[in-house]
Amino acid sequence: MTNPIYVEQLVFPARGLRLVMIQSADGAWVDHQGSSRGLSSSFDLQWMLWNRANADALLVSAKTAKSENYRVSEFRSEYQTFRASHNLPEKLAIATITSQPNLALEMLEQGFLVITLGNFDFEHEQLIPVHSLAQAIAKLNERGYFRIVCEGGPALANSLCEENLVDEFALTQSPHPAAQTGTYQALSTFLSSHQARMSFEHEGFTFSIYGTIPTWDEQLNSLEYQVLRHAATEPAYSTSYETVAAPGYYTCRACGNKLFDATTQFDSHCGWPAFWRPSETDSVLLELDTSYGMRRIEVKCKACLSHLGHVFEGEGFGYPTDQRYCINRITLIRHP
Repeated sequence: MTNPIYVEQLVFPARGLRLVMIQSADGAWVDHQGSSRGLSSSFDLQWMLWNRANADALLVSAKTAKSENYRVSEFRSEYQTFRASHNLPEKLAIATITSQPNLALEMLEQGFLVITLGNFDFEHEQLIPVHSLAQAIAKLNERGYFRIVCEGGPALANSLCEENLVDEFALTQSPHPAAQTGTYQALSTFLSSHQARMSFEHEGFTFSIYGTIPTWDEQLNSLEYQVLRHAATEPAYSTSYETVAAPGYYTCRACGNKLFDATTQFDSHCGWPAFWRPSETDSVLLELDTSYGMRRIEVKCKACLSHLGHVFEGEGFGYPTDQRYCINRITLIRHP
């Protein structure tokens, strides 16, 4: 498996879209078999999967989703082993086009989310019509998918570059020549205008990441970083916060995920914001916390796993859930 130092560098915590592409030895955006998603080595497969593992959703073309060559290639058994060992869900979101209604139906029947750049003559709860790739990304964000990996073909990737939607570019440079050539100007322009943030080589392959998605310590100040990423607690009454229910909502300071509705906040006189339930978007994660010799339930952002606070039950505040989500104010951003 991949050296852990590389794995850590592949994690992208903030919202954004990462392209994962293979460039052949002669500069084409395909492999030696002429496929935009063909895999040339076991290590190349691991690189693709590590990028996928740290994403909330995978944006691909319908054609790519149908073939899904991880499932049919010579690396099928290793792919399945990787998925099992890392508890990796499919997490697929498919971009398709109006000329392929039968393919869209096929994807829907398999349980995939289908984003279409046009209108079909049928409706489905998992079918999302959009007018641009920018709107497609926005729709994914609305569903809680903030970190998105695109593994589509060069044409889809080129369109994302042209619309300036790419935050990072994960590039595999294969030592093999391509069976065909093709120029995708936006991809080449993106690479020429960015400096690789990290790069390493293995078995003749070069693996690089370009782009602007920041690390946690780059996007958070020191106190935010300690609370959100290292589960520190801000001192009680150290920041001002709202104490009464009001219109609006709160999002995660780290990634923008919607966490709490302001209509559920109340004054618990404890020195931190309190809510009697999280947002109905199912955007928080509850985990047992046994630190400091106590047994508490920790509250985390479900999208980026940032620490938010703790939840307590049975304190008699009189709200429907009889719960108090005690949240660090510094982890929240208020929206009217």
